[in-house]
Amino acid sequence: MPAPPDSASGPPSLRRATAADLPAIKVIIDAAYAKYLTRMDRPPGPMLRDYGPSIEEGTTWVTGSPVTAVLTLYPRDCHLLIENIAVHPGAQGRGLGRALMSSPSRRPPAVGSPGWRWSPTISGAG
Repeated sequence: MPAPPDSASGPPSLRRATAADLPAIKVIIDAAYAKYLTRMDRPPGPMLRDYGPSIEEGTTWVTGSPVTAVLTLYPRDCHLLIENIAVHPGAQGRGLGRALMSSPSRRPPAVGSPGWRWSPTISGAG
């Protein structure tokens, strides 16, 4: 289990993920989506995804030291697509996910998009 998120007051700071973050991202994604494995015929999409290309494209963001949450955003023509947001279960319940969802409205990560669009990866499982 990762350590608690940075204890500094205020919203968490996002940074672009690097290749060095890939193992932590995999751990976070697997831990965050593990509860759905018994409810679905196959693992949820985020557990199967290779995050290497999105890291190279600069569309995957992380927060925490060590990394405790992942946010993947894609610019589209008229909106910013939130493909995935995951918080390690050991860091859940502290408002980190909510803070990440509000982060781009405070400081859009390299994209000046007029709107948001959520792409649900788990429909009906909640």
